[in-house]
Amino acid sequence: MKNKKKLLLIIIPIIVILIVSIVLLALYMTTDLFKSNETLFWKYFSQTKEIENIFYNNNLDKQNEFKSNNSYTSSGTMSLKIEKGEDSLKQLNIETNARHDKNTNRTYADAILKNGDIDLFNISYINSGDIYAIKCDEVFQNYVGFENIELSNIASNYGIENFPNTINLKQFINSLKMNDEELQHISEIYLPLIMENIPKERYIKQEQNLQINEQTYNTEMYSVEISSEELRQIIIRCLYKLKTDTQTLISISNKCSNFGLGIEYTDTADLSIKIDEIINEVQNNDIINNVSIILNVFDNNVLRAEIKMDSVFNIIFENTENLDTLSIDISQDITKLNRISTNEIIDENSSNEIIDLNQAEVTEETEKQNMTRIILTKGKNDNLVNNNIKFIPNANKEEYIELDINMSDTQNDYANNSYMLTINTTVDNTETVTLSYDTETSRVDQVEEILELTGNNTALVNNYDSQTFNIFMQNWINIFNSKLKEKLSILGFNIL
Repeated sequence: MKNKKKLLLIIIPIIVILIVSIVLLALYMTTDLFKSNETLFWKYFSQTKEIENIFYNNNLDKQNEFKSNNSYTSSGTMSLKIEKGEDSLKQLNIETNARHDKNTNRTYADAILKNGDIDLFNISYINSGDIYAIKCDEVFQNYVGFENIELSNIASNYGIENFPNTINLKQFINSLKMNDEELQHISEIYLPLIMENIPKERYIKQEQNLQINEQTYNTEMYSVEISSEELRQIIIRCLYKLKTDTQTLISISNKCSNFGLGIEYTDTADLSIKIDEIINEVQNNDIINNVSIILNVFDNNVLRAEIKMDSVFNIIFENTENLDTLSIDISQDITKLNRISTNEIIDENSSNEIIDLNQAEVTEETEKQNMTRIILTKGKNDNLVNNNIKFIPNANKEEYIELDINMSDTQNDYANNSYMLTINTTVDNTETVTLSYDTETSRVDQVEEILELTGNNTALVNNYDSQTFNIFMQNWINIFNSKLKEKLSILGFNIL
């Protein structure tokens, strides 16, 4: 009996310890209760990879799949408006039509410049098999284009090397994306190198109220500041690691070669040489700006992320339920700002004169004037996805270029899109150029027959020597430009 009691006295504490250990492990795995600020920071920082989604419209793939699986017709209206001041307005309108035959896999499209109900100018396009061609009846009676085969040989005749044999835009775009395996590999190889060079006490966690889109969030803020020297060491160590990281080098090489337009460093040996050059540059030049990263977390999701280097750039990403925003400020004169930040002013005309540093003070307003700003937003509303890109050359001026895209889901065999490009300039007085385009696409059982293109009815670059085709295309372009200017002048657009 005594032995049993002794055994129980030994077993019970062990069981208790095991239970407590399991509970603590479960808490650690499922909550942030016992995790260090460093661990939590990088856990949430990994969520910022979602930033790539802001460049992507989810309905694009749905519409492409819809178009590839069905015969369809599409119609659209394009409008160009030029406003200068309050009293000057010019406008032209273009109608577009398109159709695709699923059975023959041919696509036809045309664009017609209108003067009221009168057709002024027409250009059409056909994709038939591997042939892509355009036609303008007032220039040439046949289609003009190329066959998407053996393009590398054709390009070499025009002095272009390293051109691909065929062009596949979808494959090209997909090849530039980083897949989950590549991202996982990079994280496993390079994140430890970054963490080793940042002191653990540099990671800070605190509560912060954050207001986004007129809504206040009680967030947990995780931040770290990386000194200029730490940043330099991180860059150097990562570059040395990259030289021996065959998997990533091959991935970079493949992506470079997919450009196929004479881009260098498509071989890992060339990349290694380039990496050595970059390492040498970083080692021989000081980085004088600190980098800070701030993450605001709400409900275990990064609501706002900010990465900034003083007087160089500031990147802010906000991720809410129906609206994502990415704002990028980049200095227009990094060298000048860096020199000022070191409190050293170099006068090339005098080596002895003491210069008043107060005259070189960089104020917040000065920095704003020297910043180029790019703002990207992505919003969701019912079945519509909106992407907006705004480029502001100088953050302190009203000039900007803005592209707004709305794409619908494919519901009831129907989709509609709208695009608007706005260019606002203030050279003499405010001038606004607005190009808008609205389209509607519907599935149909049958479309009007689309011409099959061949070498007999189409002038293909593939079939001619470079000198002959160059002369032909130069004449084609000259006649086209002359005819287009003539039609535009009727609408009040006088182009030199």
